[in-house]
Amino acid sequence: MSLGEIDSSQSAANQIWVLTHLEPPFSLYDERGNPSGYAVELVKGILTEAGLRQQILAAPWQRILVESELKADVLVFSLARTAEREDNFHWISPITQNAYAVFGRKSLLHNSKISNLEQMPAHSRIAVLAKDFREQVIIDAGHIAVTSSTWQGVLQKFLAGEVDYLFFSDGGIDIICLTIDEPCTDITRVFQYQLATTYLAVSKHGTSAQLVEKLKSAALAFKGSTQYQAMVEHWLTEFKQLNMPKMHEEDGIIKLRAQKNG
Repeated sequence: MSLGEIDSSQSAANQIWVLTHLEPPFSLYDERGNPSGYAVELVKGILTEAGLRQQILAAPWQRILVESELKADVLVFSLARTAEREDNFHWISPITQNAYAVFGRKSLLHNSKISNLEQMPAHSRIAVLAKDFREQVIIDAGHIAVTSSTWQGVLQKFLAGEVDYLFFSDGGIDIICLTIDEPCTDITRVFQYQLATTYLAVSKHGTSAQLVEKLKSAALAFKGSTQYQAMVEHWLTEFKQLNMPKMHEEDGIIKLRAQKNG
């Protein structure tokens, strides 16, 4: 079922909407066409703990953000928690943490000492996911955001030389490079923008405090369960088999980087 196929009778019967943007391997369609992946299983576990059994629907970020702005009781994941979004959502539970960074080509940088967006050449063309918060960051810094509706499309624009830079993440590079045919050996990090955490969040407008507290309590309870630990071990094994050995779980968050020693 896609978001656009929900009619008025369905929405009346299901007051809570649960929406995700597909971002493999954390949320993707399985062989039956249903949302699957680590983040999907985590949210299902939290919903079950809360006594809620709602269908998870996939949609583009633009549609998800519009729905969450206009309607009450819209659960969204995995949503980056940013200063701009802080007051627009109730933040239920963290899901992943990643280092957002700007990338360039090793063959073209020649010992560049760029350390932030302001130091980049004026009007740089930067590839980014459409409607991702980083698109506005690029525009606000005076650069040109070149977008695609999927991260695969974003990366391919960069590899094809259509842009100067790529605004992505360390973990994202590792994941998406496994899904395309082109080599990623010439990609290098220029500078880290920020360490960002994604969340299960719920729309603020009209959502009851009772639902928010129920979801937060359910998230804590589920993440403290043996079921959660088994789920994490299963997915970390899956990630390693996909050549993503850096991922680890800490404090209820899947971190897309190497674990610190000591």
